Amino acid sequence: MLEVPQKCEKERQWFSSQYLRPKGVPTHPSEESLMTSYEEIIWKRPTRDMIVEYGSSVEEMSALCGEGPDGWLLSTHVDWLLRQANKQQQYVVCLSIPTVTNGLPNLPSGIKKFVFVANIGRTAKGETIFASWGRSGCHWVLIVLDITATPDIFIVIV
Repeated sequence: MLEVPQKCEKERQWFSSQYLRPKGVPTHPSEESLMTSYEEIIWKRPTRDMIVEYGSSVEEMSALCGEGPDGWLLSTHVDWLLRQANKQQQYVVCLSIPTVTNGLPNLPSGIKKFVFVANIGRTAKGETIFASWGRSGCHWVLIVLDITATPDIFIVIV
C-alpha cells in the first residue's frame, strides 16, 4: 500500500468509496487498477516527467490533490477525461470548446448528445470570457446538448 500524503487523504477516501453506476456504462480497465496506477505516478515519479498516456506531466496530474486553492482541475485533466468518455460511449460525443473552434472531428452517425466543456474566466474589467484552454484559476462549464426529438440544453458550472 502506498503512503498517502496528508493533503490527498480526502481524495483517497472518495476514490475508495462505493457508488451506484448507471446501466450501460462500462468500466475499462478496473477503477482500482487505474487508481493504483495514478497514485504510483504522482507519488513515485519526478514532477517534471511527462506521462504520454495521460498527456500530462506528473506535476499537472498531482494538481488535483489539494484543498481549496491548492487543488486545480487543469485543461490536461479535462482533455484526458473527454478522451476516456469518447472511447466508452457510442451515442454521446464529448468536446472541448477549443476542439470545436478548430473544426469538428469526424463524427460517428447516430449521435444523440453532445457534451461541451469550456474554461470560463473573468477579465480585469469583470467581463466573463471563454478563457484560453491552458489558463488556470478559472471555472469549468459543462454544456450537454440533447439532439434527439426535443433538443434540451443542460449547463453545469464547476
